[in-house]
Formats: sequence, C-alpha cells, structure tokens
Amino acid sequence: MKIRNGFVSNSSSSSFIVAIAKVVDEAKVNSWLKSLKINKYDYAIVKVSDVKLAAKDCYDSLIKTKNEVIISSFQSDARISLDNLTESDKILFINVINNEGDSGRFSGCDEDGEYSDIDYDIDLDYFEDDQIKLYKGLSENNGLANIDKRYGAGRNG
Repeated sequence: MKIRNGFVSNSSSSSFIVAIAKVVDEAKVNSWLKSLKINKYDYAIVKVSDVKLAAKDCYDSLIKTKNEVIISSFQSDARISLDNLTESDKILFINVINNEGDSGRFSGCDEDGEYSDIDYDIDLDYFEDDQIKLYKGLSENNGLANIDKRYGAGRNG
C-alpha cells in the first residue's frame, strides 16, 4: 500500500480560462459559440445593466464596480472598463474551469511512487481542442471588442 507523505488538502488543481468582452455583433458571437462544444454554463451574454442580477442569481464571480466589470476565476481576473460602455451594451463573459484533481496532468509520481510537485505553468495547448478554439476565437472577427482573456492553472480551493 502506498501512503502519501506531504501536503494533503481538500483543494483540487484546476485549469481555467476566464475572459470578458463587449458584444458588437450578437448574432456572430452566438453563431461562433454554437460551433464549439463548450458547456453552456461556462459563458453568458448579459446587458451591462443586468450584471448585478446575473451575479446575484448564478454568476457570483461577476463583479461590477464603479469603473469596470470583472470576471474572477480562482487565480486570475479579466476586466472591461465601463468608460466605453452604456448600460444597454452587452458583454460576453467566460469562466471555464477544468477540475483535474491532484493527480491528473499537473503532477505525477516519482520513482518511489510519491506524488511529485504540481506544475501550474501550462501552455494553451494543454486545453481541449474546443477550449483552445474558444480562447483563440475571442476576437473582433467573432463580433467582440475590448477583449480581456487569461488562462492558467492553480488550486481552486
């Protein structure tokens, strides 16, 4: 029987993609999103005036301040300034979290069967194909502007 010696916690390792952007052409954005195999709970399009409602109802990681709207992941934030937005403008926000646990691709076992260090320095090619397409597709070509996007990995708890 192998026993894990060292750090043990209830937290898990996860990769994430977090993004926010102004929707310029909603039909184009929706068409692009539908072409991807992305969980419908990982993104939403909301009016700037409804951000508080969205945060209260189901997206507690979406925050509206006096100057900006922020989508928070457990390791990084994406932000959009309110300077060039009206209350009737719409924004797309994305918060993809992949729960890999403490074994998965972030860590492995050494020759003695002990867990090795967790490596959170990942490249974009680490993600699934449709998640890579999602990240790379966050552009003006798909009806978006003022785009802020991030990806990475870390502990989610």
